[in-house]
Amino acid sequence: MISVYFMVKKASIFSARITKHLLTICFMLAFSANLYTQVIGNPPVTHYSHDDFNSDAQFWDACQDTLGVMYFGNNYGVLRFDGERWDKISLPNNSAVRSLHCSENGVIYAGGFNEFGTINTNTDGSFSYHSLRDVLPPKYSEIGNVWQILELNKTIVLRTYDYLILLNNSNVEIIEATDAFNFSEVVNNKLFVLDRDLLFEMDINSSQFTEVFSTRDIFNESLLRILPGQTKETVFLLTKEGSFFEISLLNNSVRRLQRLIPRESEQVFTSAIQAQSGNIYIGTLSNKLSSWKFQNNKFIRIRTFNNLQDQTVLNLYESNEGVIWTLLNKGLDYFDPNAHLTNIFQGSSIYDAVIFDNRLFIATNQGVFYSTKQYSDSIIYQNEFQKIPALDGQAWSLKTVDNQLFCAHDRGLFEIKNNRTNPIQDFQGVWKLFPVSGISNQFFVCTYNGLGLIQIKDGRTTVLSTSLPGFEDSTVT
Repeated sequence: MISVYFMVKKASIFSARITKHLLTICFMLAFSANLYTQVIGNPPVTHYSHDDFNSDAQFWDACQDTLGVMYFGNNYGVLRFDGERWDKISLPNNSAVRSLHCSENGVIYAGGFNEFGTINTNTDGSFSYHSLRDVLPPKYSEIGNVWQILELNKTIVLRTYDYLILLNNSNVEIIEATDAFNFSEVVNNKLFVLDRDLLFEMDINSSQFTEVFSTRDIFNESLLRILPGQTKETVFLLTKEGSFFEISLLNNSVRRLQRLIPRESEQVFTSAIQAQSGNIYIGTLSNKLSSWKFQNNKFIRIRTFNNLQDQTVLNLYESNEGVIWTLLNKGLDYFDPNAHLTNIFQGSSIYDAVIFDNRLFIATNQGVFYSTKQYSDSIIYQNEFQKIPALDGQAWSLKTVDNQLFCAHDRGLFEIKNNRTNPIQDFQGVWKLFPVSGISNQFFVCTYNGLGLIQIKDGRTTVLSTSLPGFEDSTVT
C-alpha cells in the first residue's frame, strides 16, 4: 500500500521566529511486515540575498552564540541574524572578516586583516566589536589575514599565513611559520598544522610539533579538511582535488581510500563539514553542494543540492540544531537535512507511485521514474532514481496486474517491462485502468475520449474495444 501525504508545515531554524510555509510530498511505503520506506529528496532551501541583509553577498565564515543567534563574516564585517533582524558591524580598519568562532565560554571571536577581537552584546541589545590587537608586541602588528580561529583546551588559536597566535586568558604566545601556515584543524582533541609541505601535530601545552606526513604522501594535493576516522587512532583527510585518505596516528601511515572527483575533472572542493548525523557535506567551486556517508569502507553520495542560489560554496556551518548553512560567493542559504519535508523531482508534479519488482516507480508530469536499486532498507534517495526514456511527458497513473506493470500516459497505454516500454495499440490519452466488476482479467481503459476495454491474461494483453458505445466523453472512473 502506498500513502502519499501532502503537508504544509512551518519549519524553524534556530529560533521559532523563523518560519516559511513549505509544501512537500512525502512517500511512506507500508509493507505487510509493518516496515516503512521513506523517499528522501532534497529538503527545502531558504535563500538570503543582498536584499535581505543589505550587505556584501560574499561570505567567509559563520558561528552561533549560546542564545542561538547566528554570526556571519563577509567583506564588509560581521552580520548578526536573530531569526528576524539583520544587524552589521565593521572592524576598525573596515577589513573583511575571514574567521569567526564561539568559544566554550560563549565569547565570539572575529578575525580580519591585521585585526582580531571579540564581539559583545550590549545591554540595549546592540552589538559591538572589541579589538585585541594591542595584546601583540609591536613587531607583530602586521599579521595579515586571520584565516581561521580554533580552540583546544581553552586556548584560542588564530592562524595567519605567517603566525599561530595562542590566547589563553592573559597569556599570549606567537609561533612563526617556517614557510607558511596554510592549514590547521582540531580533530579528536588534537591540533594539526601544515607548515610548508609538512603536516604536524602540535602539543598545545608545550608548543612542540610532531611530524605526521609530507604532502608528497598525498601526491602533493591540497588539504581541505581533516575529519574523525573510524577509530581514535585514525582520521580521514579530504583534499581540494577530491581524494579521501585515511591517516593512522599510530604510525603516521597514509593510504588513499577513494577519489570523489574523477581525475580528468576540473572540479574543485572548496569546503566540507561532518554533521552531527555523521554525514559529510562538501561544497564545490562551481557545482554547488553534495552530501556523503561512509559505508562498507567507501564514501557514497547521498544527495546533490542543485537548488542553492549560487554555484560556489565558500564555507559550510552546522548550527546547534543541525541546520546546515551554506556560505556562498553570492548569498546565504540554509536547510534542515532532518526535516520531515522533502522536495523530490523538483519542478515535477507527482501523480502515482507503485512498487513493482521490488522497486519504486513514480508517475510524474515529466515522465516515469524508477529506483535503480532494489530497496533493502528504510530509505530510498532521490539520486537512486532514473527516468524511463520512452515515457517522457505526462504520466497519469500506474497499475500492476498479474506481475505486469502498466502506465496510463498522455500518449496512450504502455506496459513497462525491464524498464522498457511496450505500447498497447490504438489508445491515446489514457487516464487509468479500472477493473471490470465481476469479470476477472478485464479492465476499462479510461481515456480522454471515453472508455476502452482490454483483457490481461497469462501475460498477454488483448484489446477488446478501443471505444465502448455511449462513452464518448473524457472518463475518469
